[in-house]
Amino acid sequence: MKLLIQKLLVHLIILSVTIILTFYLSMSEYSFLYTDHFKDKIKLLSQRKRNSIILFGGSSMAFGVDSKMLSDSTGLPVINIGLQGSLGMTIPLHYVSKYLKSGDIILFAPEYDQYQNENYLGEGKTPARVILHADPKFLSQASFKELKKIIPYSFSTIIEKLKIKLINNFESRKSKISFNEFGDFVYHLDKKNRFISNQILNTQIGSNLNQECISYVTNINEQIKKRNGLILISFPPILTQVGINNFNTINEISNALKQTKIPVISNPENYFFEQNFLFEGASHLNNEGRQIRTKKLIKDIKYFLKDLQYVK
Repeated sequence: MKLLIQKLLVHLIILSVTIILTFYLSMSEYSFLYTDHFKDKIKLLSQRKRNSIILFGGSSMAFGVDSKMLSDSTGLPVINIGLQGSLGMTIPLHYVSKYLKSGDIILFAPEYDQYQNENYLGEGKTPARVILHADPKFLSQASFKELKKIIPYSFSTIIEKLKIKLINNFESRKSKISFNEFGDFVYHLDKKNRFISNQILNTQIGSNLNQECISYVTNINEQIKKRNGLILISFPPILTQVGINNFNTINEISNALKQTKIPVISNPENYFFEQNFLFEGASHLNNEGRQIRTKKLIKDIKYFLKDLQYVK
């Protein structure tokens, strides 16, 4: 019996070490450090003194807006909570709702693929990283569907954090993943554009529009309206060739959103950008592209709100 217990312990130790090494070697440190900034965005929401414009989206929002220009033009504080499309919609909107102030304007422009399949719930690893690092208490309020996404990645996420804390100076390395005081990602603004491959040029968004996602956004809008907030729908920037190749899908998403009672203030094609305005990928704008997009957003917002007492 004693020998059997010893063998089981040895096998358990070997299995544990194998699992730890697997997660240790496969972990993306950059991704961890980048997503860890979500807790800073939660602070921006929770510690503000007045109503604001809240920029909602994925990495195309994080990379692609000059919040200071938007704030100066509208006279309202701006908070950019955009981080990564794989985080989904539900977790960021939870914090928008939690810290909502009367008069808040949520500029809603998630990536197109967040409307596909169950992507609005996130893609597992990113929600796990964000929640277990930024606000583990969220798990007590999470829906069953959100927990199904998060729990399978919980152990690997804890290992990620331990590795970085044990081996590196975490805060100093995190500071290199640069966000400004508004929540805009700005590290790339003085960098040269990266090569855009044929694979990116031929990106396919997919064609499985999830009506459950549209219903979810509609329900959130009703909750926010009851508390005197306002959602305005816009669209993410996208490389022109990718936008044209996926126009039917993009148009289907746009039409589905227009069927809701949420104001749609932009047209998708107004946010198609030529390659020279992209820093990398199909939706990460460079400094010049970011300025152009921000000016377009200012025009869209002001046109819609011109008869209301929201902006100067």
